Amino acid sequence: MINKFNATNLKEVREAINSKLESLKDEFGINVEVGNISYNSDSFSTKLKGSLLGEGGEVIPEHRLNWDRGLYVKHGMREETLGKTFEFRGDHYRIVGCKARRGKAGVVVEQVRTGEIYNVSPDIAKRCSF
Repeated sequence: MINKFNATNLKEVREAINSKLESLKDEFGINVEVGNISYNSDSFSTKLKGSLLGEGGEVIPEHRLNWDRGLYVKHGMREETLGKTFEFRGDHYRIVGCKARRGKAGVVVEQVRTGEIYNVSPDIAKRCSF
């Protein structure tokens, strides 16, 4: 039993919460993650983030869900540009999604060489050759 919250016992609480949340994957097809935990001696708070799971059980990134919802139109892109590769400053990038509320850097790309994710302006993606 916990009498006072501290970093050590909250680590255990986090692990217990995560193990309970695992059952949601099978039951609802979602992944729920515990965010940062703030605490004092008698209480704690945290944020939970739920994500949809794909057919293979993997978490679908929000930028991909935005694309599937048709938000690419907001950035002047076409549906068929998802997955296209372009060259920019000597590196190759693949368009992998879009941000819902970003105007200037709303297109999400993955650097082919490293797999790193970047946000770029739609103009960069459009003017580079596919």
